[in-house]
Amino acid sequence: RHPLAKPLSTFSFIREKNTDNHERRWVIPSMGNASLLGAAAGRFWGLDTVVAPTATPKARETAERLISTETCFPLKGVIGDVISCLEAAARKIGIEAVNSGYLVFLPTTCGPCRFGKYAEVMGLLLDNLGFGGVFVLSPSSHNGYLDPGALGLPWSPIARTGLVKDIYNSILASDLYDDLVLRFRPYATDRELFHLEAMERLSVLERIIESSGASLRTISGWGEETARRFAALSPPGIPRLPMALYLGEIYMRQHDLYTGNAAEMLERSGLELVRGPVSEWMRYVVHISRRKDPRLEYMAASMYMNFAQKILGRVAMNPLADRKVLPHPEETIPDIERARIWHGDILGESGISVGIFNAFLKGKMAFSEDNPVCGIFHVGPFTCMQEGVATARIRGMLKSARRKEPGIMVPVMHASFGESANPNLEAEIAAFREQCYLLRDSLRNSSRTEKGA
Repeated sequence: RHPLAKPLSTFSFIREKNTDNHERRWVIPSMGNASLLGAAAGRFWGLDTVVAPTATPKARETAERLISTETCFPLKGVIGDVISCLEAAARKIGIEAVNSGYLVFLPTTCGPCRFGKYAEVMGLLLDNLGFGGVFVLSPSSHNGYLDPGALGLPWSPIARTGLVKDIYNSILASDLYDDLVLRFRPYATDRELFHLEAMERLSVLERIIESSGASLRTISGWGEETARRFAALSPPGIPRLPMALYLGEIYMRQHDLYTGNAAEMLERSGLELVRGPVSEWMRYVVHISRRKDPRLEYMAASMYMNFAQKILGRVAMNPLADRKVLPHPEETIPDIERARIWHGDILGESGISVGIFNAFLKGKMAFSEDNPVCGIFHVGPFTCMQEGVATARIRGMLKSARRKEPGIMVPVMHASFGESANPNLEAEIAAFREQCYLLRDSLRNSSRTEKGA
């Protein structure tokens, strides 16, 4: 053993679980509005939860200092955000107070993907920087994030279940907010005014969850009012834009600051987006856990997810009805397995992306004839293993389909983001946009022809 090497037991991510987690400040990495609202749910249950400021100049500087190679962009984002937050706290209250009073809440997954190694990398860096007392709390997708002891809270099972339920409901609330924004923002007469109203409605939702919890009834009421307010900022009767799916790696697709606001670039080009929700990943991990071990808690979680999404699916049904086009992973994964396109034992987000593309390619998506899905914008970090596999498989499926039907039109754009600039992004979006318009015209003409016949 190297004379300077430390035993693994000294590192924070290896140590036995803390018993004082309920007394510490929980630092949560930012991953879009799901982190913001999840933290609000934690505060409702008496936890001291904060979201690390994200993509700040200091966070980017910290990431560059600690990770010098062009590695996975989300890893650099999480490391930079969290450690710059802890260093700022140490300057204010002292490093000893941070070590004894803070923890990092960092859900993880299994497998070789960098997401499966976040906790280890974070723990090593914290220890080397003098933050070895900051515990890294990492519930795993291996058991659907449902391990009751993973949070290290000395609470009753009922209280822990209530916290987990409210966190999941807050994730659904963030998905609903995102869906409402993407439905109305492309048509707003004043985008700046719409942005201000959207930020205000998000703040209202955060305050509601923090003070009253994340009940489905509360979220539904907020959603209906938000839909009315957003609709008032868009002129009535304006023709809808072609609808495209915004899919891919969860951190990049939810974290607009790290994609140069690609979603708004697509909107400004003349497209309406449907973004893959955060709850999609939760459904996937519970589905996989249930397949491996059909325990009662996985069945109960799956039933609750279906119930909650059905309840919130009624919110503002008129403006969002034709946007409910994304099939669930528990439908798409078995589909691509039966077609021998994929194997369910290949875990991670790549299977989700491949499954949705397969549904799009084979016309299995439910969408209205007036507003069909016209393309897929597939986003991921540069060097991402999961989305690299998905990109390769999608291209192979498309190539195979074109051998059988040379004239098939399937607009797909793969966009990778990292430290290096993407000088062709705007040109590629312009070409993608034209393909989406062509496909929509073709689908509408086919529909009219069928009706005429």
